Amino acid sequence: MCFSIPAKVISSGNKKIIVERTGQREEIKGSLVKIKKGDYVFLKNNFIVGKISKKEAKEIINLIKTR
Repeated sequence: MCFSIPAKVISSGNKKIIVERTGQREEIKGSLVKIKKGDYVFLKNNFIVGKISKKEAKEIINLIKTR
């Protein structure tokens, strides 16, 4: 079973994707799905592998914060 903390896309363009999770920003190598600024995504090995709704992302983040 894999566990991934949702990340928010801060910017994407010019082959450069920046995401933020747990208050830290990081540059991502690429994406296997179409994304845009503001999307919430799941990462695997520095690639975006899926999108998640804002509501679901917030629920997961809040659950992790309470642990």
